[in-house]
Amino acid sequence: MYLNNAALSNKSGESYFFINPSHTGSSSLISEIGERLSNNKLKVKTIRLDDYILAYNKPSVIKIDVEGAEKLVIEGGINFFKNYNPIISMEVWSADNKLSKLHEEAIDLLKGLGYKSYYVDDEGEIHLIEENLSIFTKSRKLSLDNYIFKKKE
Repeated sequence: MYLNNAALSNKSGESYFFINPSHTGSSSLISEIGERLSNNKLKVKTIRLDDYILAYNKPSVIKIDVEGAEKLVIEGGINFFKNYNPIISMEVWSADNKLSKLHEEAIDLLKGLGYKSYYVDDEGEIHLIEENLSIFTKSRKLSLDNYIFKKKE
C-alpha cells in the first residue's frame, strides 16, 4: 500500500481543496460544494489516475468517495478504466440532492465505458440495477449509498 499526498483529479498539477471544518469528510475539490461549506481552502497537488498508474501497480478494485468530484477522478483515469476494467465502489447521491447531477455525470462516463451498476444486498450478494441509479437510491429512501460498478462478464 502506498500513501500519497495528492488528490486524484482530471489533471495533474494543483487545485483548491475546500475544507468543511465541521465535518472534514465532506470536504471537496468541487468549488460549488466547498464554497458553500466554508471559506477554508487549501492548495493541493493533483494527479491523474492515468499518470499515477505509470509508476505504481494497477489496482483491481477502486473506492471512489470524493464528495462530488467522482467525474474528475474518472476523467483522469479514462484510459485505465477503459483498458484494465477495475471493479469500482462509488458513493452516489440520490435524485433528492440538488448536486446529484455531479454523480449522474460520473455514472454516465462509466456507462459509456461499458460499466454496469450493482447494489449489494444484506447478505453481501450483488445485483444488477437496470434503472437510473439516482432514482434507485431515492426509491430505497436513501440520501446516498455506495454502489458497485463493473463491466458485465
